[in-house]
Amino acid sequence: MQNAIEPTPVTDWENRSVSGLALAGEDIYRDQLAKAQGLRDRDAAYRATMPTDLKDKCDAIRKLWIDDDYYSGGMLREAQVIAFALESMVQTCDPENMPEERDAMRWLTDRLIECQRAEYGRIEKAMDILRPRD
Repeated sequence: MQNAIEPTPVTDWENRSVSGLALAGEDIYRDQLAKAQGLRDRDAAYRATMPTDLKDKCDAIRKLWIDDDYYSGGMLREAQVIAFALESMVQTCDPENMPEERDAMRWLTDRLIECQRAEYGRIEKAMDILRPRD
């Protein structure tokens, strides 16, 4: 006589481990799969544009920064200069009594964030270029 395994319900943690799809309605399940497939297709198309030859990869990475000169440092250099300016302002200014300095610090902070995002985007693109294709 064989021991039959009793079926058990899907637990909350099991359902969460698959982003709720185990217990989702059929329409939601199919919609999520279609969205995921669309994203996978888009990513595959993007990855197909990446160079495969080492020299081409190096050239593509170099081109990410070649047009961004700011004294040969690009936005990374700009971010460094802004960080130094902010450090000095924070140490010497009283933002409660100096609204112009407070506004300047806000502007510099926004610009610093913009520079960092741009550089991070370039670094991500460089990593995509270097990543081997499956």
